[in-house]
Amino acid sequence: LSPSLMVQVKRNREYEELKECTFTPQIKRDAPKPSGPIQVRGLGRHLELKMLKKRQDEEKAEREKKVFLTDTEGRRPRPYTVPEPFQLS
Repeated sequence: LSPSLMVQVKRNREYEELKECTFTPQIKRDAPKPSGPIQVRGLGRHLELKMLKKRQDEEKAEREKKVFLTDTEGRRPRPYTVPEPFQLS
């Protein structure tokens, strides 16, 4: 048997089984409307942790800025030795 013929036979068998089915679900079309503010459990803690993470990231950025000297504006240049060519005698 070819694959397309097998698929057709399977579809026909399913159709015959479902043809006699009389079940129809009863669905409520209108959902109850909430009478007040919706309360989400754990939302306060989530927002608190989010603020804490933001504050930690800001503090980390400040420490990195200070330690790695990423902000060089306003700093005086340090006097460095000027290299000059030399000769060995």
